[in-house]
Amino acid sequence: MTEDDMLLSLKNGNTEALGELIYRYTPYISAVIGKIIGGKAEDCRELTADVFFAAWENREKLKRGKVKSYLAEIARNRAFNFIRSSKSFLTLDEDIIFTGESPQERAENRELSNKLKKALSQLDKNKKELFLRIITTVRR
Repeated sequence: MTEDDMLLSLKNGNTEALGELIYRYTPYISAVIGKIIGGKAEDCRELTADVFFAAWENREKLKRGKVKSYLAEIARNRAFNFIRSSKSFLTLDEDIIFTGESPQERAENRELSNKLKKALSQLDKNKKELFLRIITTVRR
């Protein structure tokens, strides 16, 4: 099926054309999403399905020669929305790790906390969340 035939069939509501769209672009869309969210394959599959559902719902916007870029734009938006909505609520509370009574101890602890936050910012999301969960658990 040519791209023109696929687009025409999609615009006419042909679900077989949707299957062709999914077949052609799933590896690419999965790669786009995977690079953004990392994480679980299940999340990637779900977001990929969301992309194709959105494409079906907005099939009249699909244009010849622009299908791949249109799907990639949807994929990027869905992936970034996913990241924003699933941000961990775990934060580095200075009191969790460092305590101090005197002003000097508190200043030193603030400096150590800033160094730790900087180091944590260089970790990927999963490693950072794991570290914060361990620290929170150990502290309890």
